[in-house]
Amino acid sequence: DVINALKDSGQHHCLVLERETHKIRGIFSSNELSRRLHVPIDIAKPSTFFSLFKALSH
Repeated sequence: DVINALKDSGQHHCLVLERETHKIRGIFSSNELSRRLHVPIDIAKPSTFFSLFKALSH
């Protein structure tokens, strides 16, 4: 599922590649999918160790 892949990666865009030739065949945009499907798609950046450490050290 494209939306779950975008959410899991924390990315707003995803390239579609052809496996054999590695040519770019398209791009998915969370904003465009949200607009066309009429559903909100919340993309949050995944937490990093540094961001967790920084939050805990305050």
